[in-house]
Amino acid sequence: MIFNILRDNGELHLSRQITFYDHNLLLYRHFGAKKWFSKDGLKSEGKNKREVNLEKFYNFLENGCNNKLINYALNQLKTEGYLNNRLRMIFASYFCNKLNLDHRLGAELFEYYLLGFNPINNQAGWMWCAGLGNDSVPYPGRVFNINNQLYKYGKPA
Repeated sequence: MIFNILRDNGELHLSRQITFYDHNLLLYRHFGAKKWFSKDGLKSEGKNKREVNLEKFYNFLENGCNNKLINYALNQLKTEGYLNNRLRMIFASYFCNKLNLDHRLGAELFEYYLLGFNPINNQAGWMWCAGLGNDSVPYPGRVFNINNQLYKYGKPA
């Protein structure tokens, strides 16, 4: 459950998971904590225009939003301490791009609630969704269509 070691057909893909962790660890060691946990992530200065609005953040935590899937994910995160990888990406995309909140607030949210938390990979995932990581996706980042995601991966109960 923690690492999703088995695919649907039963083949192991643990090596890909370990490669992802090692890749992020090497990037962290190369760029250092100051750059890794910065407002703009690994992109050049001034890219991140999202706000650190604590009132909006706490309102979202308490009341959710107008999206059923995101509310389901937030509730599952708070009650179970777990979200599968797809739901984490959808949640992070909505958080950064629809709510326009800084990725560091989302990373702190996951740090607080996730049971299988890893600080380096958590930050890397949030930077990836926000478009501030080491890849070529431009700002504002990866914007997931929530309706398409519901259609492809199923509706929450």
